[in-house]
Amino acid sequence: MLKAVDTGGRQGVIEFVKADPGFERALAAALGDDLDASLDSDATRRWSGSNSSPADPPLPAGCEPLAAYVRAPSALQRRLEQIGLVERDDGRIVLAVGQRLVTRDGTLRRWDGYVATESGAGAADRLIRINRLAEIEQALPDAVDAVRNAEVKVEEALGAMREAQQAAEAARRAETEAVQEIREAAREEDAASVAAERLELRRAGLAERMTQVQADLADASQAEQAAVAAVGALPDSAASETRVAALRLDAEARKCPLLPCR
Repeated sequence: MLKAVDTGGRQGVIEFVKADPGFERALAAALGDDLDASLDSDATRRWSGSNSSPADPPLPAGCEPLAAYVRAPSALQRRLEQIGLVERDDGRIVLAVGQRLVTRDGTLRRWDGYVATESGAGAADRLIRINRLAEIEQALPDAVDAVRNAEVKVEEALGAMREAQQAAEAARRAETEAVQEIREAAREEDAASVAAERLELRRAGLAERMTQVQADLADASQAEQAAVAAVGALPDSAASETRVAALRLDAEARKCPLLPCR
């Protein structure tokens, strides 16, 4: 943009003229090559200035002064006051001697009947670029602030992203550890299930043995009761011994009827 408005050292009046945005083509058409003339008093083409005169004709009805949309050195004031601005020129507006009529799109008509369309295109483009540069320069501080704020936000976003990455990495590690713990718990659960099954088998075996012991104990109790009953049914031992002795003597007496037996 700076190269686009660089004059290469020339100091034409265009350097000191500024049209409102949208009126650059009208100004360029109205002044044409005169915008290249200098304000220097020793230049071969220069603006020396001319004071307005009460005798100057007013602009015709139906147009407004281009000067209302242009900021220029006082040397151009009288010239600008004699340039009317219209949206569209149908040729019916009568101009006084020295006056010009321009449209915003750059069509020029002079008082003497000279008409030019799209005149001063180079100057118009330059004025547009100057306005654009001014807009950029005006917006530059806000743009710089916006860039700085954006850089801060980017840095904050990067920091948040790094924190998120660290959190994600920590979550992945925690997930890995949790999976390992789940696997370990599953192995412990399997081992506990096997141990429980073994205990259940042992419990079942002990219960079976307990049932057998109880059955054996019942049989033993019955046998004991039968033995006690059998013992209770036996004759008295003393009487049996006396009877046995008597029987023995009787038997011996039968063997030795004449002699006493020893």
